Amino acid sequence: MLRAMKPPSDIESLDIRLLAVFDTVYEQRSLTRAAAKLEISQPAVSQALGRLRHWLDDPLFVRAAHGLEPTARATEVAGAVRQILGLFREQVVRPARFDPATSEREFSCYITDLGAIIMLPALMKKLAQRAPRLRLRTASIDSSEIAAGLESGKVDIAIGPFPKMRGGIYQQRLFEDEYVCLVREKHPRISRKFTLDAFREEEHVLVATSGTGHAFNPLVEMEISERVPKEKIRLRAHSFTVAAFLMRDTDLVLTLPKRSGILLAKELKLKVLAPPIEFRRLEINQYWHERFHHDAGHQWFRGVVADLFNAGRATAKA
Repeated sequence: MLRAMKPPSDIESLDIRLLAVFDTVYEQRSLTRAAAKLEISQPAVSQALGRLRHWLDDPLFVRAAHGLEPTARATEVAGAVRQILGLFREQVVRPARFDPATSEREFSCYITDLGAIIMLPALMKKLAQRAPRLRLRTASIDSSEIAAGLESGKVDIAIGPFPKMRGGIYQQRLFEDEYVCLVREKHPRISRKFTLDAFREEEHVLVATSGTGHAFNPLVEMEISERVPKEKIRLRAHSFTVAAFLMRDTDLVLTLPKRSGILLAKELKLKVLAPPIEFRRLEINQYWHERFHHDAGHQWFRGVVADLFNAGRATAKA
């Protein structure tokens, strides 16, 4: 039988750092990942959890097939702990110093498949120059969970053409992009000029935007579906990059954002054509939650992304 929680008079025995460890373990569901994010050792995380377990008289986390799972008591107090830490960081603690040259911090980033191929090489090169010990992890979550991931801290920043998110999410414009068409270099019917009639008559691979992070711009997918006969849509794919590889050995047409299209065309020896339809331009932003808006390391990382991709200084908060 569990003992009652220690009375409020014993609050002086509770170290605020224990709450930070609890919040990070609750978010990461892993002692190893929590230690990396907190930039402390895994034994230190275990020791802190042990103290908090004693204080709350509850195991807090139990091992499961895919990591740690919170107990009912941990889930009950998680929201209050997050509020306490938010107030402490925003109103009590001054911005901590961040030294990119020595930091071993790990940042998590959600990015679309096309965004990854044009942005990650430049970003990793810049980090190697300015923050050689800093680590980057691409987040594996459904695009519908981006806002929740930013709020929980599972994702530090998200980069892409996403819809306006709920309150508490900042966004900053990085760049705009337009669309192009890709075909194989020796396509038997398509020359450098791509007419609307030719566009309608050719067979296409259509990427389902709901699976790519481009769901905010479904008009592109709809426009192609409306202009091209149903029987001419030979393939519906889940990934622009996978679809691009098909262009080398088929006579299909792929419509995709220009920056990544040019890169893929160069690597795969494809032909880049201006589409005969005027599509709405893509707006590529970076997003982050207000919880980390004043975090020194977070500010530095966002600044690197903004500088690399010619962002303006303006930010907006939902």
